[in-house]
Amino acid sequence: MPATATRVMQAMSLADAIRVLGFDELKHEQKLLIEPSIAGHDVVGILPTSFGKSACYLIPGIVTGAKTIVVSPLIALQEDQVQGLREKGINAFAMHSGMEEIKRSAARYYFRRAPDGQPSFLYVSPETLLSQAFYEQFSTVRFDRIAIDEAHCTSTWGNSFRPD
Repeated sequence: MPATATRVMQAMSLADAIRVLGFDELKHEQKLLIEPSIAGHDVVGILPTSFGKSACYLIPGIVTGAKTIVVSPLIALQEDQVQGLREKGINAFAMHSGMEEIKRSAARYYFRRAPDGQPSFLYVSPETLLSQAFYEQFSTVRFDRIAIDEAHCTSTWGNSFRPD
């Protein structure tokens, strides 16, 4: 998988972002989260499985050209999301404890250098986010948005989910 998207997308309209992500339209509950987020408000959403939660942080990030950090304990989901976004021309990277250091280094390098106004998503596991190395490497990066996805995994299973 290449370190950067083949054609890099710029910020776009809400309608275009919905289309790029493959939706015909948004559900009412998604709109209740997406519209205030695009307007710059903090939002918290709790939605059922398979309801399109990722659209609730992806669309605002795409529309506003934001640098977004997505915290998710599910490594396979991170990899799927990153691959899907890259196929759509959107900068997306993952950093987690299961990766080789060379891949983490590439993710750091390209995410840090993404131009302002270009939607970019960095998926990190909770243990990566809380590491001293992450803090040192990203302390000067301005994240425009933060999303926490699949939080129920760690709140339900705690350290037995993934001890580190």
